[in-house]
Amino acid sequence: MTHPASDSAPSPLAAPRRPVTVLAMGSGTRAAVLGGGILPELVRVADVDPGLLVTDFGSACSEDALRQQLAVAVALFTRWGCPPL
Repeated sequence: MTHPASDSAPSPLAAPRRPVTVLAMGSGTRAAVLGGGILPELVRVADVDPGLLVTDFGSACSEDALRQQLAVAVALFTRWGCPPL
């Protein structure tokens, strides 16, 4: 028999939640930085949609998918060429 509280407690072996992350850089920079097997590693450790890329925060706010992702993001993955915040 288990204690009722133990049913709701997270398992110490449970995988940690991956942080929602948005890519913010130029498209050429994304290809250079995340090529060669790096992107699958990033997807493994972060909840990131590799198809969404912020190249301009002003226009990103007018695109529904980017706006929704930015609203829940806890991290930006940036590089040289990142659009100004």
